[in-house]
Amino acid sequence: MQGGDEAQNILTVVYPITDLCGDPLQAAQLHERVIKENPGNAISWVSYGYSLAATGKIEEAFAVLDKAEQLDPDALWIRYMLAPFRAWVHMLNDDWEHGVQIA
Repeated sequence: MQGGDEAQNILTVVYPITDLCGDPLQAAQLHERVIKENPGNAISWVSYGYSLAATGKIEEAFAVLDKAEQLDPDALWIRYMLAPFRAWVHMLNDDWEHGVQIA
């Protein structure tokens, strides 16, 4: 990809890799590269949690989503993404009651 930095370019492709290509493990590995480059980017952590949940790593996904919130608790985009992702992770964990409450 041209333009932007490497981390942003990777973040641009991880959702399609997870959702369209069905390879959340590869997406999670790409997120790890992004986070290593810029560990203070809360959006990267939210996106990483999404990919981890898709791989079935539910507890790790919750921890990563908590990390994102700690990094930037007032960011509107973080708030927008965290609620549906948390709800989805609860539902993946067969905790429908909490998932529906959050959603």
